[in-house]
Amino acid sequence: MIFMLKDEEILYRAIGPAPFHWSTQANRPSSAAFYDKNGLSVDRKGNRDQEEIVELFSKRFKLKAVVSISAHTCMGIEVHPAAAPSRSNRWHAELHDSPDEKLIQKSKRLQLARLCRLVYIK
Repeated sequence: MIFMLKDEEILYRAIGPAPFHWSTQANRPSSAAFYDKNGLSVDRKGNRDQEEIVELFSKRFKLKAVVSISAHTCMGIEVHPAAAPSRSNRWHAELHDSPDEKLIQKSKRLQLARLCRLVYIK
């Protein structure tokens, strides 16, 4: 079940080590790190601190970096964040292009890459 998020919610995205997920020139994620035709997976901060989230991501994924972005910023570029908890992760959420389309348009992925905040880099 998917629920819309509040503006103030902070979202975290694990960025993998694949070279196309990282812009060496900008030293930050590329738009490819925000591509997922099934909806872009993120974690909501909830009542956790940032260090706990980075630690959990480090255990679950091969990481290059972790970025954060607010739900408010996402909505400002017309990306739709929604809580999508699973049995294994109650903090799971997804970013969609619109209520009807999961794949985020390239122009919006470029904006996500530019607007996200780098919180951890390996």
